[in-house]
Amino acid sequence: MSGGLRILVADDQRVVREGLATLLGTLPGVEIVGLAADGHEAVALVAERRPDVVLMDLRMPGMDGVEATEVIRRDHPDTRVVVLTTFADDASVLTALGAGAVGYLTKDATRDDIRRAVEAAGAGQAVLDASARQTLLRAA
Repeated sequence: MSGGLRILVADDQRVVREGLATLLGTLPGVEIVGLAADGHEAVALVAERRPDVVLMDLRMPGMDGVEATEVIRRDHPDTRVVVLTTFADDASVLTALGAGAVGYLTKDATRDDIRRAVEAAGAGQAVLDASARQTLLRAA
């Protein structure tokens, strides 16, 4: 990851997308390489800009975050996906992780939680919030 961590933010809500980009852009060594309003745009921007990490919402119109994660992981295996969503139900967690996401956070995550998650993903490590960990333990 020489040169810093390149991040793409995908969320259908403009204020969330721009707010996350602003928040992440203040972190040392982080470069925001794109903002996507849906899964189709996220897939296209990953192909064009080659981010290290995509911070991905799950529920978006058109192509949702799960399908976009599957395509990104298949076509760009070096790009890692961290889900950031309002949904913490078992099905959402398991579906996102099954699609290839390496991280799962809910939108009540703190700035430090998000920072740790994208840095860990960039280093090839998985990061799950407490609810996602509990879901995995129940499913095991």
